[in-house]
Amino acid sequence: MYKNSILIRKFSVLCFVLLILSSGCISNRSTTTTTPAPTQKPQEFKIIDLRVAPENPEIGDTLIILVDVQNRGDSSGEFEVTVSIGMKLISKTVSIEAKSSKTVQFQEKLDKEGKIEIKTGDLTRIIYVSSLETPPPTTQPPKMSPAPTPENPFFYTLIGKFIQRTVHVYEIHLKPGNEKSVYCNTAIVPSVSSYHFSQQIFSQKIEYSEDPDSVMIKKEDSVEYKMAEWNNPPSEITVKRTVECKNIVSYFPFITQSKYPLDTNLPPEVRVYLESDVSIQADDPEIKNLAKNIVKGCESEMDAITKILNWVRYNVQYTCSKELKVCEGVSFVDAKRTLKYRKGNCVNFANLSIALLRSAGIPAKRSGGYVADSEHESAAAHAWISVYIPEKGFVEFESSYWMPRSGLVPETVLLPQHISWPSEIGVSDASFSETHRSTQSITATPEKKISFSESIDKNDIISFPVYVEVEWVTGKHNISFSAAAPEGWKVFLSNENVEINSDYYNSKEIWVTIIPPSDVISGEKAEIVITADDETQKGEIVVFISIT
Repeated sequence: MYKNSILIRKFSVLCFVLLILSSGCISNRSTTTTTPAPTQKPQEFKIIDLRVAPENPEIGDTLIILVDVQNRGDSSGEFEVTVSIGMKLISKTVSIEAKSSKTVQFQEKLDKEGKIEIKTGDLTRIIYVSSLETPPPTTQPPKMSPAPTPENPFFYTLIGKFIQRTVHVYEIHLKPGNEKSVYCNTAIVPSVSSYHFSQQIFSQKIEYSEDPDSVMIKKEDSVEYKMAEWNNPPSEITVKRTVECKNIVSYFPFITQSKYPLDTNLPPEVRVYLESDVSIQADDPEIKNLAKNIVKGCESEMDAITKILNWVRYNVQYTCSKELKVCEGVSFVDAKRTLKYRKGNCVNFANLSIALLRSAGIPAKRSGGYVADSEHESAAAHAWISVYIPEKGFVEFESSYWMPRSGLVPETVLLPQHISWPSEIGVSDASFSETHRSTQSITATPEKKISFSESIDKNDIISFPVYVEVEWVTGKHNISFSAAAPEGWKVFLSNENVEINSDYYNSKEIWVTIIPPSDVISGEKAEIVITADDETQKGEIVVFISIT
């Protein structure tokens, strides 16, 4: 493509010169010296990442393949992405603007067991498809390659702000059939401001392919939406909502004073989020017993929250398909079925996480919207959760462990790719489908840090995520975590051991929670060291805490 672009440019220049000569603008009697315009680098495409899910598929699962492609050139163009799945080749052509990237999604139904090699460009992933009776084979011992540098450590925390500007387009495609009237409710995306996540709406418009007979602004349970109605509707109607927003996530330690168990004297409007319902069976004996075991020994709310979220994330397999037909009997997304089959999509993850939190006495509810890190068309709505922290109100957390996210590491803290909006109110008397498209630009990212300082009050509890990456090895990799602190200081880890299978993922997240001694005094300082050991090297994060 590069050589063709050069030939095309040369031919264009020759035609331009001939045109100038024929017009008489250049003669032998005078010459003019001009400075040539700087040449532009044409399209330069590179495949930068390959991701697959689920990690341990079975026959009948739908494999999700995500390929990140970057155009490093100065002009837009099209690029054909080809993926080999074993002996099968599939491809898609994608249009990419200059100096930007896109994620291309492929899906493949798995109908044979055994090892499958997935390749695109120079990248390869290996999966093992098993039947219910046949466990996946063990992988080969890891191959060692150069260890991370101090500038790019394998164990770190994130400090700073993550900012993304996004234009998101959401369409509902209605087919009323023989109905005499039909209506469509489209939620208005709100600006959001919470403890660490904010969403600023710059512009928003809702358009209709056919003018409705009436449009009303309504509000239901704090959700504002437009209700459009058509009498004697046409055979097809498209409702299009376009939103331009800027989302900011602050990656700084969570500082609260919320101990665990929580004070039971909660406001009535919060206590309702401790109750069970048809999809969140918080009173189920098995769920209650599991929640009790997970939070055993927790002394702070954040420690309890992150232990529950990590348990769900590490023990439930992400499966994505229409109506969850590949989930071995999981035809619904309620918490009880999710726990039984240990499979599901983002709604399964959210419902089980909420049920466990409520069983543990922590109010929680479902949130959602869309994850905008690629431009593609799909019904790609996403669910996550909001958890009540007395000093902060409801704080949003990611509850799944897999979603489109451009290879970014954070798991529990929301990414700026999360566009938060209330659930759609619905469509009446018509079949419909949904599509999403988004374009985005990242304007700031947090920094990897292996040390930081923080000043807190003597009653404060500090919590923060830490990340470990194993990009320099392949196969399964075990990592253990430990902490050292001055006498009287308490340090809690959401996980003391994790396993990373780098054939699927290169990173894992755990949470650290630090509680000062009850007799700590103003001016006292402490140095806490968190260590990650991968049996070949150790990484350390040092936290310097001052009591104000």
